Amino acid sequence: MAFIEVIHTTIEQIVQEYHNHKADVHLKVRSFWSMSHGLVSINLMAPVAANGETRQDELNRLVLHDYITGFIRGLEA
Repeated sequence: MAFIEVIHTTIEQIVQEYHNHKADVHLKVRSFWSMSHGLVSINLMAPVAANGETRQDELNRLVLHDYITGFIRGLEA
């Protein structure tokens, strides 16, 4: 099974579990895919400190947490 199929199946299961009849599963999959790629792009452009550590590690973690939390709440609504 391809990765995108796993994501689609998982989102579909969450939507069904919460009886969210308003959710468009295909739209949610595209939104998930777009946001994930956006996060990757942001990380690729993050400035690197002199010691090789990314300065934005903590910010990246917070953004990822916020993104996942908000996405899941949207599926449950």
